[in-house]
Amino acid sequence: LLRQQGQFLTALATVDELLEQAPAKESAIMLKAQLLHQLGKKQEATKFLGTVLDGLADSKRLRLQYARFLAEDDLLGAYQQLNTLIAQYPHDAELAYTLALVCRGLNKNEEARELYTQLSKNPNMASAAHYELGQLAEEENNGDAVLLHYRAVRNGPKFLPAVVKLGRFMADNGQLSSAQLYMGQ
Repeated sequence: LLRQQGQFLTALATVDELLEQAPAKESAIMLKAQLLHQLGKKQEATKFLGTVLDGLADSKRLRLQYARFLAEDDLLGAYQQLNTLIAQYPHDAELAYTLALVCRGLNKNEEARELYTQLSKNPNMASAAHYELGQLAEEENNGDAVLLHYRAVRNGPKFLPAVVKLGRFMADNGQLSSAQLYMGQ
């Protein structure tokens, strides 16, 4: 409640009191890290979570938050944390997608492509994965792959951007009538 009312320092003091009584309380740890971050103490929040993870190494939630904090300034650190999570949770598609995004940020495009290709087989992640594969293909000027992947985006928040990108790609590559037909459909 204190946090919702914008009383971050009071909320932080209250969470610290709770953590004195229950130092392994995951929700309190998460709240403290978020409060520190909101107070502009990003490094302190990141260091706090890193220290806590020494004792709670199996906490998916805390490690993911730690990776998110690291991603702001240390993509390689985020990459390492996400790989740790993927080793623990190999079937978590959201983690794989997040790792693939970090791979793109680190120019590990082949690793990203492998992850997106795996994710394209998951019905819940297929459209987002095909969109990302389409972007990779576009950067590599692989026209056939651009067409294949952007057309495979069938729904979700990436659908409209994929349609626009595909239409633009076709028009830019001398397929204006095909682009108009596609956009019309």
